[in-house]
Amino acid sequence: MSLNLTDGEIHGLIAYARDKFGDERYPFAPALRPTREALAKLDPKPTPATEAFRAELGTAKKEQAAALTRLGIRV
Repeated sequence: MSLNLTDGEIHGLIAYARDKFGDERYPFAPALRPTREALAKLDPKPTPATEAFRAELGTAKKEQAAALTRLGIRV
């Protein structure tokens, strides 16, 4: 399927989708995968919010591992 969209229309859709993902409680939910994949095809660059979320997730995992180690639970 080929869509005849102007650059302005494409950028408008991308901005709208990114804004909606920013408002999502669980932006990486499996149900949203098709939309994320389509958005990545339209605009493959990662957003700063996505990168910040991934960094925060990594930090949380490290903190969780440290807490379990303090409790004497091997990770």
